[in-house]
Amino acid sequence: MNDAAITKAMLLAELLARAQGARNNALGESERKSLDASCEKLAKELEATTGGAE
Repeated sequence: MNDAAITKAMLLAELLARAQGARNNALGESERKSLDASCEKLAKELEATTGGAE
């Protein structure tokens, strides 16, 4: 991976961790579902960026 891809992967991993933390603290079911969708999207983008190797 080049430096830009590594940086993107690191940022995506940080965003995913923050979204998962927010999901764990979410109060409402709709908020959790929204955060679940965001986490799934970030995870897929991270996988695409890293080629599946985290």
